[in-house]
Amino acid sequence: MLQSSLKNAVTVDNPAEVLRNQAGTFEVVSPYGLVFQVVCRPGSTMKMREVSQPPRRIEPVNMNWQIRRLDASAF
Repeated sequence: MLQSSLKNAVTVDNPAEVLRNQAGTFEVVSPYGLVFQVVCRPGSTMKMREVSQPPRRIEPVNMNWQIRRLDASAF
């Protein structure tokens, strides 16, 4: 699913479910505007770190998350 979308964001309900068994580095944006960098390795745990906070509290219009692949290299 995410293999072909290197630049375009994918909207999902549950990012953990989508990123399971993926390889690479992803930018994940929460419904509240928080941005996380997630490094995935198949068969291993995901490493996640917050990279930015929204300038003000954002009330989400919907509860969808956005995922965008930053690095497509396999591990």
